[in-house]
Amino acid sequence: MASVNLTINVVDINDNQPTFGAPMQKVSFPENSPIGRLQPLRPATDADIDPANRIQRYRLTEPTDTFTLDQSHLPAIRLRSNRPLDREHIANYSAVLEACDREYCAKCQLFIEIEDENDNSPQFERSQYSETLLEDIPVGSVILRLNATDADSGERAQVVYSLHESADPDLAETFEVANNGEIRLRRPLDAQVRAEYRFRVVACDMVATFCSGDANSTAEVVLTVEDINDHRPIIESSTNLYTLRTSRVFDAERETIVTTTIKCRDSGSPPQSSFRVVTLRILDVNEFPPVFSPRVLHMQVSENSPAGLEVAKLTATDQDDQSQLRYALLPIPHSTGPTYDSNSDLGSDSSSSYGGGDAGANAGINRHFVLDPNSGFLRTSRVSLASCLSLSIFL
Repeated sequence: MASVNLTINVVDINDNQPTFGAPMQKVSFPENSPIGRLQPLRPATDADIDPANRIQRYRLTEPTDTFTLDQSHLPAIRLRSNRPLDREHIANYSAVLEACDREYCAKCQLFIEIEDENDNSPQFERSQYSETLLEDIPVGSVILRLNATDADSGERAQVVYSLHESADPDLAETFEVANNGEIRLRRPLDAQVRAEYRFRVVACDMVATFCSGDANSTAEVVLTVEDINDHRPIIESSTNLYTLRTSRVFDAERETIVTTTIKCRDSGSPPQSSFRVVTLRILDVNEFPPVFSPRVLHMQVSENSPAGLEVAKLTATDQDDQSQLRYALLPIPHSTGPTYDSNSDLGSDSSSSYGGGDAGANAGINRHFVLDPNSGFLRTSRVSLASCLSLSIFL
């Protein structure tokens, strides 16, 4: 038997397309990078074996004049900057990266970010801040607010403020320049001692690369202290220099306390004013008579009832505030109605009316009943009955 060694060569064909590992890739360039700076990109892959069937070229399908591709060391590729980069002008770019073999192409979105550098100094919105202060401004008051901005981003754009190194040391004891730009008063002012303060302030970013030297990073502060009329008038009630008069009618049932404010102003410059709150208590006067409810009481007293039996509770109301009512049995003119005959005892099955017509009639009811002056309870004092008695009392 004979044998033959055969060598079979499998010829690669272009049956695989280029692919990127992700649909988008990100690359960063620091701003102010020199022209020609190269940043590597992740290349595409091709599963074909024959180099002729693998990736042959790359291109930016949405090219810009700012960037081009460096393909001098394939399969590695790099992105080249063609002009100065300024994040404050353009913060990012986008393009489409395309990889192609002899027949097929693949695309990847390219996001180009420009990294911020601390290349901007804080800029004050104005070169001078002026303010006029009254000399009695309270310690701790915010006098004014500085404002500067920084075109950088992040901490490089966060601005803090301070007194310039050239400032008089006495200023630091009088004024506080806070990091947030607020200038506060630390101690009292006196226009007779010093009527004007001039000093410079400086704005720095948090990284503190730019803190002085730039004219726009400093500003002048001019504070003028204005003399004032220091003393306010004092309102005293014992001087008899003014009179308080009523302008309307008061009703104690509706308002028991009334407050008013007295203002006193002097002729100083600027004028000073004082205020005094006056509280007036409205005193009630006895302007309303008591009113009974009901006006007529009908009662029955059984025979042999003990003395002290509660017969009725007389109730009256008075619209006056804090009125104190007292009850009494008084004579009533005979024309008001029938009265009890004081010369006879209460007989059986009798029916009587009390209203009082004269002293004798009033003595009759007082002989059998007693009225508590405070509570209004009407009670029996003695009963001489043979049977039930019906009573009517007219109030």
